[in-house]
Amino acid sequence: MDLTAYRIVQEALTNTIRHSRAARATVTLRYDPGHITVSVTESGRRPAGPTAGPASPGDGSSAGRPGSLLTGSGLGLAGIAERVASCGGNLTVGPTPPDGFAVTARLPSR
Repeated sequence: MDLTAYRIVQEALTNTIRHSRAARATVTLRYDPGHITVSVTESGRRPAGPTAGPASPGDGSSAGRPGSLLTGSGLGLAGIAERVASCGGNLTVGPTPPDGFAVTARLPSR
């Protein structure tokens, strides 16, 4: 389970860097009896201006991409979904207000 949680965080942060203009990302691990919740949330677009840096490809949304969030052009979210399913967990991915994005996996602890 530890490796699965690590890989989820790794891929979600990689996706944030590649596809978002987020100013911040937050990683949360929550241990409860019977399960672990892993969440990576990014804040959305940085404010425009000279400190915003160069634009990255994509804007963190699925607009203009074929397929669903899990079957887009890359393998990142699909890979996370496969990892979570293989251990009997649940995955939630999607936009957060106002312009962010979250990946949350609930994994059974063994």
